[in-house]
Amino acid sequence: MKKRDTTVYFFLFLILCLIAVQDGKIKRLEARRPATIYYVDNMAGVVTGKEFDGERYSITVSGYGKFLVNKEQYDRAIIGKGWKHE
Repeated sequence: MKKRDTTVYFFLFLILCLIAVQDGKIKRLEARRPATIYYVDNMAGVVTGKEFDGERYSITVSGYGKFLVNKEQYDRAIIGKGWKHE
């Protein structure tokens, strides 16, 4: 076997390994639930619902819809009370 043949086989093996790694990453990302995050800097409204699904906190604000929030904002929000995004 020539040195050139060994180099070609090595690069083919390397490419196959990279494809396998990328395939694993793609499958993991496809399994995740997508989230669209909107940044609203001047929103104010009344909280009509709160939801925690085990990994994400969200609140529903009348007239604006559902928003992903952090834990502090989720804990601070009270259903039926006004809410100002900070």
